[in-house]
Amino acid sequence: MSKNFDYAPIAPGWIRLLEIVSVSPKIVLRVETTSLDSPPPYLALSYCWGTLPPVDVISLETGLMDAMGSYVGSRIWIDAICINQQDDQEKSHQVQAMDKVYQQAETVLIWLGAQTFDSDTALRGIRDYGGAAFAAGILNFTTQQYRAWPDLAEYPEHHKTRDTLLRLMQKAADAEGDATLIEHRLPRLAFARLSHREYFTRVWVKQEVTLASKAIILCGNESAALEHLHALTLFYGLLQMWEVREWRAGRASRIPGPFSEEELMNADNVVELLASATASDAIGNLFSGQKKHRHGDPQSLYDLLYACYVRSSSQVLCCQDPRDKIWGLAGIASDMDELELTVSYEESAKDIYEKTARSLLQQGRIEILTWCRSREMQPPTWVPNLALPIRPPWSNDTGTPLFRATGNRCQPEEVWESEAVSGMVRLHGVVVDIVNECGSIWRADPGASFDQQSFLAIVSDLWGYLEKSRYTEDQKQDAIWRIPIGDKEFPDASPYFVRGTERSAEQFRSLISKRMNSDVNAETYSYQACMGCTYMAKPLLTNSGHVGLGPSEMMANDQIVLLWGGSTPYVVREREDQQGYFLVGEAYIYGIMDGEFADALETGEATKVFQLW
Repeated sequence: MSKNFDYAPIAPGWIRLLEIVSVSPKIVLRVETTSLDSPPPYLALSYCWGTLPPVDVISLETGLMDAMGSYVGSRIWIDAICINQQDDQEKSHQVQAMDKVYQQAETVLIWLGAQTFDSDTALRGIRDYGGAAFAAGILNFTTQQYRAWPDLAEYPEHHKTRDTLLRLMQKAADAEGDATLIEHRLPRLAFARLSHREYFTRVWVKQEVTLASKAIILCGNESAALEHLHALTLFYGLLQMWEVREWRAGRASRIPGPFSEEELMNADNVVELLASATASDAIGNLFSGQKKHRHGDPQSLYDLLYACYVRSSSQVLCCQDPRDKIWGLAGIASDMDELELTVSYEESAKDIYEKTARSLLQQGRIEILTWCRSREMQPPTWVPNLALPIRPPWSNDTGTPLFRATGNRCQPEEVWESEAVSGMVRLHGVVVDIVNECGSIWRADPGASFDQQSFLAIVSDLWGYLEKSRYTEDQKQDAIWRIPIGDKEFPDASPYFVRGTERSAEQFRSLISKRMNSDVNAETYSYQACMGCTYMAKPLLTNSGHVGLGPSEMMANDQIVLLWGGSTPYVVREREDQQGYFLVGEAYIYGIMDGEFADALETGEATKVFQLW
């Protein structure tokens, strides 16, 4: 293929394929076009943009072509080359067809990159432990079984799988503590390093892996089945929870994980050391929804957007073109037609984000407003800026609301009948109260050690507000520990949130009464983690005595509102010209999170239309 390849126009429904003529001593690729309705057998490449050069410098990575030596004579689709990246119109219809491209490929080749000092070891672990977990049936578990692990008494059909996995876990745990069993160890550090490769943070990979009927991982000269990587990812997460539980119960004699007590004691930074053995969340996200999609139950765009972008900055899926934050998921979203969203590279990212937000709100997804973070109040404030990392909201668990602040009310159909105004959306709701006072901002860095002094300052502010509040004495005692964490907690050895329980109250009492040390740090882990979720929040007191949390940009005289269909209250600020409102962010208000305020209203009482800009 020449350096200055000239693209002939290609019609919608057709694609270009590359025939791999040779890879050595010279890479030779021959281009042909074919209809997607009746294509010849072909492969499709899944890789991380950046590892391949742009089309005007066709000099494919040597390691990749070495790995593909056995595919000489095959046809392959590579998006960077098979799509004219300089033609926005062509890109639009070609990207629209990418779901078919990956679904119809005989095999998707996943190129993770060149060999490193331990990548072969990681691939061995995928084949051995991942292969064994796959054979045991770990991919047949549902979310309910993962949440219940290892207590699967209610799921007798999975007992055989559980017992096999527990034996495999015991093998992995025993090997860590026995120098004679090194060859039997699960290569945790190597696998963790592999999982942090840039490939797993790429938006397009989510679609490509979900759609592939068969896929093979290539890394250096080693390979493994994609299903085995999926199985190991799940197995490793369950293994870590199981080992912690076994250790806390006194059934294990060594600290969980690959590090000895001596290594942990001598580490300069224990947190960093432990993190080095933790797989990236991005690799788990890569596989989420895959099984549902294959069984004819694909995820909605809202669920995909949450899973891919509403997370800490290190786990957000990335792409070179900000428009691909939407279009990179179009092929696997179940409701693109319902949302009336069509792939187009002839619009700006700003316009695409606004159109997407408006469509999701019309669908009833008021929760997208919790994704709106401060951008110095630049309108439209109601449109999530997906080009930036979005911290998880306070009010839900992996996209599922924990509250029902508006009860059973939803936006009336007529709200969408008026003509859309660029930059503005109309939503029905009610004013709850006016912000009277604001406290200290919870600025603690989520990645740093818990700042007990700053926490105590927040508690002091809250208690002062509660003393002025509308609540009974019993409610005040309940509110003081629920508000800082937004009333949610981590159950023991579980990655999922639930509503706060007495366990959190006990941890709160420890944090306000004991000097921080390793024991207090360990016993208050859940409370600290949930305080991390309310990062950059600050306490508030309203005119009529409600107390809660609001965003750091909140000011006195801002309004607390409920927007019908939303699970949480919001803080809004009236524009100077009184022609609408700016969205400041989500709020947690003690005593109204389960619909108490909304349910007490008469039908239509105090309802108004909020024009958000």
